Formats: sequence, C-alpha cells, structure tokens
Amino acid sequence: MAFDILSRPDAGSAFSHLRQYMISATCVVLLTITLPPIWSFVLLSSVALLTSLGSLRGKYYTSLDLAFFAFYLSSCVSTVFAYDITTALPQLYLRTLFLLLYLTLRSWGTSMPDIIVASGIGMIIHCIESFVLFSTHYHEWVTLHFSRLVDFRSFVTLTTHTQRPGNHAAIYLIAIAIGLYRLSGDRNTSRVIVSICLLSVWMSTACVVLSLSRGLYVSTLICLLMSTCALTKTLSLRSRAVVIIGACAAIMIVVSCLLFVRPVMDAVIDVTLSNIRLSQKRSIHGRLSVNTTALHLIPQSGMFGAGVGNYALAIRRGGLDTPSMLTVHAFNTALEVTIEQGFVGLAILVVALVELTRILVKRLRTGPGYVLLGGATALLLYSLSQTYVIADQATAVLFALFCATVVNDGDRHA
Repeated sequence: MAFDILSRPDAGSAFSHLRQYMISATCVVLLTITLPPIWSFVLLSSVALLTSLGSLRGKYYTSLDLAFFAFYLSSCVSTVFAYDITTALPQLYLRTLFLLLYLTLRSWGTSMPDIIVASGIGMIIHCIESFVLFSTHYHEWVTLHFSRLVDFRSFVTLTTHTQRPGNHAAIYLIAIAIGLYRLSGDRNTSRVIVSICLLSVWMSTACVVLSLSRGLYVSTLICLLMSTCALTKTLSLRSRAVVIIGACAAIMIVVSCLLFVRPVMDAVIDVTLSNIRLSQKRSIHGRLSVNTTALHLIPQSGMFGAGVGNYALAIRRGGLDTPSMLTVHAFNTALEVTIEQGFVGLAILVVALVELTRILVKRLRTGPGYVLLGGATALLLYSLSQTYVIADQATAVLFALFCATVVNDGDRHA
C-alpha cells in the first residue's frame, strides 16, 4: 500500500540496528560513568528485556551458560545464609549486572565485533579518567616530599581511594585481550576500527605500567606474547605495518613520559626488577599471611560458605588473629569463593573454568583463538594474586563481554 513507508523486513532491520545500538551505548555508559546501583540495574534490565525480543530464536544454552547460572544461584543462596546480608548485597548486585549483560550479549553473537569497538571507545574514556586520577594522586604525593614512589603505590593509584586498585586493575587485562581479538579477527578491518582498538590497547597497557603491580605486569606480558603470533598471522601487510609503527610510537611516548617523571620511572623499574624494598617485603609477607589464614578457614566453609562479601566476618568468627584481619579479600579468587560460597561455589567455579578451557582449546587452530586463550590465561594467573571477580561496575561489564565473546566465537567456529 502507498502508506506503507517501511516494509516488514526493513522495519525489522531498523529495529535490529536500534537494539544493537542500545547494547553498545549501555556498555559505553557503564564503562565511563559509575551509576548508583538502582539506576544501573534498571538501565541494564530494560536493555536486556528490549533486546531479547526476537533475538533468542534459534539460540541454545551452552554448558558455560548453565555454569554461570549455577554460580549466580550459589551466590544468591550464600547471600541468604550470609553472616551479614547487608555486606553481601553489593556484590550480589554486581553479579546480577554481570549475568544480565552476559545473557544479553550472548543473544547478539553476530554483532559482537561492533559491540567490542563501542566498548573500546568506552575504555579509552575510562583510561583517560584513570590517568587523571593517577596524576592527581601523584601530585598529592609530591607535596609530601618523599623519595621513593614505590613505597606509596597503594596511595598513588588509578582509582579513587574508595576503590581497591588491585581488583579493579583486571579491567585493563580484559580490555587488552578483547581489543587484540578484534584486530585479529578480520583482515579487512577499517582504519578507524583499527585505530580505536589500538588506542584502547595502548592506553590500557599504559595503565598497567602505572599500576605498579608485579602480578599485573606478568599477566599482561603473557597476554601480549600469546596475542603477537595471532596478529602477525591474521592482519594484512598494511595493517601489520600500522600496528608495528603504532607500537613503536607508543613505546617511545611511554618511555619519554617516564623519563620526564623520574619518580614514576624509578618506581616502575623497582617493580619490574623486583627490587626488595620495605613496601614490597610487607606486601609479600601480607599476601602469605592472608593465604595462610584463608586456608585455615576452608574447613569451616561448609556447603554454602560465609556469604558473598563476608570474608572479613568469616575471619573474625573463626577467631583468627593475623594481619589478614585488616583486609576484606583473600587475594586469591579460588580461596575467596570457597570461603564465601562454600564447596558448592568452588565446584561450580571449577566447572566454569573447565568449560571455558574446553571452548578455548577448540579454537587454538586460529589466530583469534590464541588471543582469547592469552586473555583467559592472563586473567587466571592474575586471579592467583587478586580477587577480581566482578570487582565493580566496569569490571562486570568487560568480564561479561569477554565471556560472551569466548562463547559466541566458539559457536561460530565449532
């Protein structure tokens, strides 16, 4: 009819693009703006409901999907039986955020490359915010007239003083992994997309350098080394030249900045060479004490644990008097999950890791598979020294994007 402006296929295509835009915009917002829990939950719930209409046809649940469902259910049960439910609710909210976004992204497998690029834009903005915070903290430290920055690395951070920098730093690992994955997936990637992904990777790597974290340095190095082979195999000759020239330029810029700010350069060298200073001795002794305490708590965990986010209360109830009472984390993901969610939570975590590994191993014959495996290996290694599982809103977003990318990529190349 004459008044039919759009045919049904055209209308469906427009609605499809609108839903894709909503997901991308939501990722950017959640990466760049820390919303109050109620508003971020309402935003993501609305997007999840709207984007699920018509997008679940032909979809099926994988073993990893079911493992995430089970882990979330375990978190809910542990929250109900928690020592302090009020303490558990913030972490349960973050895991709800993760699951909602993960399921939403899973239903849009064909649009994942565009969503990754959008998240790269959000990560660029996030890194700029991190640089500003580091600069602010650094200038505050300078006014104190101390000589060695490495001794004050817990003060000069990329986050606000209300956030725990170690847990939050996993976001840079994930950003590097998915940025390199996007570059390795298509030989005909446009220059704009290459520039966005490279900028996201470079800025995230710069944040890693400024984190002054040995564990993060080692994890990032593994991620980059495993991804290098994939990039050299999949990119076109011109793209390789762009990557190499851009990487050299980025290294020169970073080195120049570090030389200009001598205390920062000295701190990076101290961390890289593992020079034993007082702060590092305290860090090593503290981590060993925390892990020892956590191991003593495991027999008391039971089936459902002390409750999500209740690690510190578990220490207090266990009557353990160690320096670890000053922390609310076990600095080891497996130990903390066992204490807070019991043996049920640990078993589900192991199942999730096995399923993730199974999917990644099937993809080792391709370049992108190596990149994803490098990212997963780096995250697993980092989890041995930090408890980063859904540390905050931004971590929940990128971790959901990474996991959805792994599963969707496996679906396409099964």
